[in-house]
Amino acid sequence: MGEWYEDRPDHVRAVAVWSGTTFAEPFEYCLQGTPCANVVGHRFCLYGSDVQRLFPDDDLLVEMKVESYCGMPLFDHLGKPLGLLVVMDEMAMSDSACIQDVLSIFAGRAASELERTRIENERAKASDLLNNMIETVPDIIFTLDLQGNLVG
Repeated sequence: MGEWYEDRPDHVRAVAVWSGTTFAEPFEYCLQGTPCANVVGHRFCLYGSDVQRLFPDDDLLVEMKVESYCGMPLFDHLGKPLGLLVVMDEMAMSDSACIQDVLSIFAGRAASELERTRIENERAKASDLLNNMIETVPDIIFTLDLQGNLVG
């Protein structure tokens, strides 16, 4: 699964990579010249065979001995791109409809988790900023309720 950042639209950060028998360390890669460039923010793509020949500049495909590739874009609840879910194999893939159906199910869950994580991170940053401001402001800060009464 790759996470896409709006401020770096030409890159994706792989956040969960299963390689054969183990998880690989997360890494970042450039989308240009890769099959992923056709997926992020776009549509489901399946390259059932010869993916290395179709994307000769993608060293990762060669390194991983990839023959086939399929990718499903991930979008947030507003339709903004979040990243992609990818399956690659050393063997050819066929049954496009079945693969697309299964990836759609997992992509929905993955997108929800990415969005939830981003929201939690944004809330934590905002809370830290507010706490820092409160601690450094020399004036007294007070809170009013909706009726204008002093609270706390």
